[in-house]
Amino acid sequence: NLEDSEEAFKQVVSLAPQHYNARLQLSVIMRKLGRPEDALLALAQDETEEMLNPHLLFQRCNLLLEEKKIEEFLVKSKLFFSRHFVNIRNKEELHAVSSAKRISSKNKALTEVRTFRREPLNESEAPGFEETSEAITVQEEFDLFRKVCDVLLEKERFEELQRLTFSALGSPTFARIP
Repeated sequence: NLEDSEEAFKQVVSLAPQHYNARLQLSVIMRKLGRPEDALLALAQDETEEMLNPHLLFQRCNLLLEEKKIEEFLVKSKLFFSRHFVNIRNKEELHAVSSAKRISSKNKALTEVRTFRREPLNESEAPGFEETSEAITVQEEFDLFRKVCDVLLEKERFEELQRLTFSALGSPTFARIP
């Protein structure tokens, strides 16, 4: 039964908290038991203290949206996309990313702008993400991106929507979409 499964997965998670599949399964069981808050806790990660697992974060984003926790959904989704979205810092960078067609040209233009402005090339405070053997598909990521865009549009948060969409232009992951 589900209660026994929950106890078994809790034990696995307590012994091996880095085992993300056990945490994903525990979250699924808790959702089936009607405990979405506990399911969210099973997926929680501390971005200041640990390498983030993209699968846990992806599932957390989807569950937050299902539970209508919109603000946290937006924050965690942006964190999830920070793995491959470019952080546009100013109008010059926005122009550099939006005017180039190929991802390599976008990266080169962005590097040139940051070098000219004597700014760091990479984000120093960006969280680290674990490498996983199982990939979240580009289509799954793009579907999440569209959900975030839909929420921002619905909430009339146009500036955030604009920043997010331009940041997506610098994504090597999304550049592979045919």
